[in-house]
Amino acid sequence: MKWYPSNGTTGEWFIGKYCYHCFNDKGVFTGDPDDKYCDILAKSFGGEKVDEWIETENGPTCTSHIPYNWEDSIRRQSYKKAEVIEIIDPNQLKLELDA
Repeated sequence: MKWYPSNGTTGEWFIGKYCYHCFNDKGVFTGDPDDKYCDILAKSFGGEKVDEWIETENGPTCTSHIPYNWEDSIRRQSYKKAEVIEIIDPNQLKLELDA
């Protein structure tokens, strides 16, 4: 059965649980216009009841959801850019991150 949030609070909960952590909305997190933006979310903002949002026995879900943790991805990219400058003492490294 199709599902649609009954109010803004419910909608924000759903988006926070699924959309903010979905590979289908990569462009929002990378800022790259060539990356994919979620058409499903865009349609829902226009008031359409999208087929991908359904009610299950465990509550609402998105059938197109591809889980992805953007925060971990960004953190990994930052670590890859880190460059060891010097050893301050044998138990500590000084890292300089690109700004």
